[in-house]
Order: sequence, then structure tokens, then C-alpha cells
Amino acid sequence: MGLVTSKNFITCNAVENILAVPKKTDVRQVSYMNKKGYGKVPAYLEKVKGEIQDEYNYIMQMQEAATEDMEEGFGRTRMVSEPERIEMLNGLKTNWDRINKAYQTLSFTLDTPAKKQRKEEFEAQLEQLERDIERMSKRNVFVEEEQMGGYY
Repeated sequence: MGLVTSKNFITCNAVENILAVPKKTDVRQVSYMNKKGYGKVPAYLEKVKGEIQDEYNYIMQMQEAATEDMEEGFGRTRMVSEPERIEMLNGLKTNWDRINKAYQTLSFTLDTPAKKQRKEEFEAQLEQLERDIERMSKRNVFVEEEQMGGYY
């Protein structure tokens, strides 16, 4: 067809929109005070409030149970004296040396399931003793007392 125009559509569109009169919108004043549920707490908030109250009651029951246990003698903690801590630490180190010596005497080849199991038991015992030694190496060590006066 060969029709060519020199009109700049972008500029023309911008000028038309700038000069256009704004559209009229329906501007009604909404009165929220006249709505059905005005001033009432929504149901979901009442539900959340009830859940929070249930959790609070549960926490109070747990605290009361802990207080009763404390009165009965359970849950009392005390700090281990320094000589007692050193004695326990030396005992743990002696046990570690004894088990480590037995572990070192195992044969290098683990050809039977019994040897493999024994090696794993020694490793688990050594690991537990190392954790206990690390705990007892700290300056302040607390223990819980049972009702009979023993420790666990």
C-alpha cells in the first residue's frame, strides 16, 4: 500500500492523556460504624486468645508439678566440691587408661564379627569417657540429687 505517516504516535498519545478530563468515579462515604460486626472482636482472634490461655494454663501446671517435685526432693542440684570433682576426674582417667590399653591389645585384623563388635564397644566406651572427662574438667560441676541422697 505504501502509506507513510510522519505522525509521532508516542508524543501524540502522551499529549491526549495529559489534556484529557479525569473520569468520574463513584465516591461514597463508607460508614464503618454502621457495619454489622462493628466493635466486636473477630472470631479468629477469640480462637487465638483461647489457645494462648490454654498454653498459659499448661505452663502453670508444669510449674506447679516442678514445684511439687522440688518439695519432694527431686530436682535439687548442688555444686560438686573441688576434692570430689578431682577424685571423679582421676577415676574417669583411670578407666579411660584401662579401656584404652585393652583396645590397643586388639589384633589389627578384624576377621570375625565378635572382634569387630568388641572394637566398636571399646570405641563407644572411650568416646563416652572422653565426654565425661571433658564435663568434669570444667570448674563448676552441678549434679542432681535423688530423694535418697544419691546421684544420677
